[in-house]
Amino acid sequence: MGIVVQRLLLLLLVVATVAFSCGAEPTDEDELAALAPTDPALQPLLAELAAAFERAPEAWPGFVPARHPIVLTTTTTGPSTTPVVALNHPDPDSLGDIETLRADSRLGASHRVQPNDQTRSILATVNFARFHVELGDVDSFVFALDDWPTTDDAPDVAITVMHELFHRHQDATFDDMNYRQDFENYDFSATNLAAAMLEDRIIQHALTVEADQRRSAAADVTALRSWRLSRDLRVVLDEDQERIEGSARWLEHRLDLDGARHRADNVAWLLAVRPAGFDDGQIPIADHFAFGRWYSSGAALIELAIELDVPDVLRRIEEGATPMELIEDHLGEQSLELEPLVAQLFDLHDPDRGIRDRADEWARRVLEES
Repeated sequence: MGIVVQRLLLLLLVVATVAFSCGAEPTDEDELAALAPTDPALQPLLAELAAAFERAPEAWPGFVPARHPIVLTTTTTGPSTTPVVALNHPDPDSLGDIETLRADSRLGASHRVQPNDQTRSILATVNFARFHVELGDVDSFVFALDDWPTTDDAPDVAITVMHELFHRHQDATFDDMNYRQDFENYDFSATNLAAAMLEDRIIQHALTVEADQRRSAAADVTALRSWRLSRDLRVVLDEDQERIEGSARWLEHRLDLDGARHRADNVAWLLAVRPAGFDDGQIPIADHFAFGRWYSSGAALIELAIELDVPDVLRRIEEGATPMELIEDHLGEQSLELEPLVAQLFDLHDPDRGIRDRADEWARRVLEES
């Protein structure tokens, strides 16, 4: 070997040795060894959140979860004894004693925190989700779980976290945020309850018919909504919440996490069923028809608008349009006699009067529950 080649090899060896000793970029194994292992209890949820974080910007352009400081805790044993997880918090040391977690890189900066007294006292006031909480002088999103979920439960918990985090995104990006609700004064007449259930059934129909029949089915949906509004203007509350809660529910479906209840292929499934506890009186009629129903009707209407090739659906929802308004605008003005059309729709989609009989029963229940 020539003297020049020997000297070059020696120089390379020295450079490599110096770089290693000075802390040059470590290997993946070196990085992992320097981080705290993720608690087994935390791993299922963090794994599902990592997948959701990756899919979110494609599902709803502009929604980037890693841009939000997130703090996860539990209420089961209390924040005083349960480690807290901070994701992308710019000052995690201000929260308490921290360890950098060996977590999925899609989550961004991940820390396990034993909270200090100030953090502990603030977290103790959160029993579900708060979009804006000052933690370490940082506007943070806080989600308090009952407990860290099992592998089976983690997908549904993860999409719930994402749903609530999306509300924080809405606060920052949506025009005319409107959380109006009126459990006391909504139209709980048997006529409106029956029409709302009929509407659910026709929305499902519009999403499942052949493409060449979808426009006609969508026209039935908008006509029925127009009739409901003509009877009672309080039905506008449906449209406000279909925009806000409906878009957050639609996002859950689009994240399409394996094992979650809400998947990309079942956007309208909850319109076909009532929530567990509804028929036996555990969930009040008012809670469902004056709020809970609109999550699924809104998500399904957004999906219907997309299936109809309505342009710029998500952007226009951000700018203030409701899903129903987008469909109505796309179909154009329709000159219809609403009363006979609605009667025909009941005959077609409720031939056994099951919807109307159930609505009579539920209207009576509203009076009993008020």
